[in-house]
Amino acid sequence: MERSGNFYKAIQLGYILISILIGCMAYNSLYEWQEIEALELGNKKIDELRKEINNINIQMIKFSLLGETILEWNDKDIEHYHARRMAMDSMLCRFKDYKEIYIETERIIIRNFKQKDAEGLLEYLSHPRVNCFAGDRLCSREAAWAYMQYSPKDMLRYAVSLKKDDFIIGDVFALRENEDTYNVGWHFNKRFEGKGFACEAAAGLLDYLFREAGARRIYGFVEDDNIRSKRLCERLGMRREGCFKEFVTFVNNPDGSPKYEDTCVYAILEKEWNTIRQW
Repeated sequence: MERSGNFYKAIQLGYILISILIGCMAYNSLYEWQEIEALELGNKKIDELRKEINNINIQMIKFSLLGETILEWNDKDIEHYHARRMAMDSMLCRFKDYKEIYIETERIIIRNFKQKDAEGLLEYLSHPRVNCFAGDRLCSREAAWAYMQYSPKDMLRYAVSLKKDDFIIGDVFALRENEDTYNVGWHFNKRFEGKGFACEAAAGLLDYLFREAGARRIYGFVEDDNIRSKRLCERLGMRREGCFKEFVTFVNNPDGSPKYEDTCVYAILEKEWNTIRQW
């Protein structure tokens, strides 16, 4: 009986291993098929693309260069380039295991996103006021939840909430370019402007990057007409290193032509931050 039992156990184990192997093969085939289908979509309308996406069980796709997700539907056509980016990123996109962070300043907290933040995030990202964040526009709670979970590789993105009620008022992010250089940025709710919250949060982010993340140099791109953000960089002690004329485009002019932005660069070194740091 013991030998017979072992024999049947061996058979069961064999079935399990075969099932796993078949599953892995099917998984790989699915991704290959996704890539082919995505490349063949061409200039289909969004609603057609959405149906196609649902058919192949893609839950979320990040356009890492465009800052868009598949949940951010527009009325425009999907360009062939977009489809190619989608095919590539469908295989690369994964849940980002953020390092747990919790920074308290006098009035705010910088922390990991929570599910309850979706509503507050949607409030200020449903209509981005700065052109460079046009690609981050959110149109639903589901899109907000996806925004909180997914990000390009090597990007840190954290929520900024009020200490008194933990309500999200903005977010800060940092993209690591190499071992000691970070590109930083921030979004904030218009309702909380003019109270110094953005400066408090940005200072907390910079301090964390210099002290905990090994940053030597931190810089940020700011459009020349974004006066508030330029002033914020100056308050942080960042120096203006230059302004690139018609450097990049995020939106189109009324006639459909690209609108090019003049973009300034602000930066600060660790040794400079340590000199001016006051908290």
